[in-house]
Amino acid sequence: MKLEDFLAKLENVKPAGESSYMCRCPAHEDGKASLSVKGAGGKILVRCFAGCSTDSVVGAMDLRMGDLFSEPGAKEAVKRIVATYDYRDEMGDLLFQTVRYDPKDFRQRHKDASGQWVWNLKGVRLVPYRLPECLEAINSGKTLFVSEGEKDCDILWKNGVPATCNPLGGGTIKNPKWREEFTECLRSVKSVTILADNDEKPNRQGEWVGKEHAITIAESFTKICPEVRVGILPNNNGHRTKDAYDWFTQGGTAEKLMEFHSRLRLFNRAQPFPNPSVLHDTWTVKDLIAFDPTADANAVIGIKDGKTTRYLCKGYGSWFIGQSGLGKSSLAIQEAVLWCLGRPFFGVTPIRPLRVLFVESENDEGDMAEPIQGILDSIAITPAEVDLISETLKISRCRGLTGKDFFDWLEKEVVAHHADVVYVDPLLRFAGIEISRTEQCTMLLNQWIDPMLARTGVIMKGIHHTGKPKDDQKSKKGMTIYDYMYSGIGSSELVNWARAVSVVMPISDGLFELKLAKRGRRAWATHPNGDPTTSLFLKHHPERIFWEQTDPPEMDEHGGKPGGRPSQVDVISRHNLHSFCAECKPEGEGLNEIAKRLERWLAREKIDASLSTCKRAIPALVANAKLHKTDDSTYIKGPEA
Repeated sequence: MKLEDFLAKLENVKPAGESSYMCRCPAHEDGKASLSVKGAGGKILVRCFAGCSTDSVVGAMDLRMGDLFSEPGAKEAVKRIVATYDYRDEMGDLLFQTVRYDPKDFRQRHKDASGQWVWNLKGVRLVPYRLPECLEAINSGKTLFVSEGEKDCDILWKNGVPATCNPLGGGTIKNPKWREEFTECLRSVKSVTILADNDEKPNRQGEWVGKEHAITIAESFTKICPEVRVGILPNNNGHRTKDAYDWFTQGGTAEKLMEFHSRLRLFNRAQPFPNPSVLHDTWTVKDLIAFDPTADANAVIGIKDGKTTRYLCKGYGSWFIGQSGLGKSSLAIQEAVLWCLGRPFFGVTPIRPLRVLFVESENDEGDMAEPIQGILDSIAITPAEVDLISETLKISRCRGLTGKDFFDWLEKEVVAHHADVVYVDPLLRFAGIEISRTEQCTMLLNQWIDPMLARTGVIMKGIHHTGKPKDDQKSKKGMTIYDYMYSGIGSSELVNWARAVSVVMPISDGLFELKLAKRGRRAWATHPNGDPTTSLFLKHHPERIFWEQTDPPEMDEHGGKPGGRPSQVDVISRHNLHSFCAECKPEGEGLNEIAKRLERWLAREKIDASLSTCKRAIPALVANAKLHKTDDSTYIKGPEA
């Protein structure tokens, strides 16, 4: 067809350059001239800036694709239909179809009164894809996902996830494809998550269609829906993930998708897509007031009475510190095995069975086999649980990588295993920095580790060595649990960065103490009798590699542990308690009341003590006359206070 004949079928034709024109697009309700038509090389080039496909434009003009070739010898690409997507109204009646071709292209059609296909959408009501099924899911209280295309929606539904999209593909902020009437069709929805296409590059106008399309949809839903979230699916099994179809074909699951959904914060127009390499978030005071820490979706480890304690959350980094040769690697493996089973590690409990990646540099296969065998021989375990551990615990040895190269490799391994927790043993073997220099530690943490944790949501437990042990026990006297956090070698920046720190140390022959030195009270570790503690006492199994818990050691006549170390009660009773005693009520306080006040006062003094320890300390304070116990069993200020 000649260019002038083609233009004669269009409206509002205006010249826009040599052999170039702007017209009204016949494939959509075009209030302005958004269709570009140009003659070049014996072909007619058609482009709708509102996003209509060439097929849709040609079909709306009752032409064929071959009509775009105006010279003999120019050939039309052979296309075949590979899928049709029905758009139905609330009652299930067919309104129109989107037709997918190979090579990739799309056209829309509807049936006229005689039942014949008409290749345009003139006068047709447009609705969201799979509207009847979506309404049924919304009435059941389910979260509705919105993707950019019908192919994504279909695979989401195939995996039990309700999803919809709009017709005519992705739009931009300037030329949106999502209409307010689509939102109105779904008015009763209570939770919406928009999955933005992860485009590799912007379009010719510099627009990132995937993100802009998602933002447009999110802004529309915020007018009627209390929970609106937007996200870009992370890479899956080491492959780049563009959309939901990629997610599932690369091994993603509905369960992992819902975990990803739970990590998304509510839509914020000012920061809809934070750069995961830049750890910047903004919350309003109302956001923080409304936040429920006991039901934190980011919490992974730490649960008490069915509520999360937030001991370790997604994207956290932590240290596990101990002397060389002590057995800290086997203790970390024991922790990993129990958490893979969803079991507590001496009281510290994950919210569910976890997936763990254990990266090793120093031990060979035999060194790793022995603790695994010792642990499994020492705990009651079923064949099904053995299968579970085989699936969820992956142990890898890595050598020859340091610095950024290592952390790039580690991120791929974390993604491939879907890891909740990654142990790196020892972490600084892979760091490639001078760990005593604060600026190099800052680079390690800010540029390599934190971005990896933010992108993957994994918890990292870095196994770390202490410095050369000191001979004198006097150096440890008076140390609080907070002081033990700095037992590891290197800059204090390493400890200041970590959200949790655990330190294992020998205290006598065959007896070890594991101190949960940072954030430890949130862990809810327990003594064998069930009392909460931040200090666990452990010993090696006599016949196999396995750590056993034991009761706290007996106190000597000075109230200390073996070797003369003062007990926590002894430390409290010898502390300057003048301001604490000055706050005693003249009418007296019961044991629970004064013990709770002592616990709060010690916390201000940076002395970590449980309520049960404070209760045991009260009689000691009476004995040294800092408190006085009255005849009615209440406590008042003592004569030596």
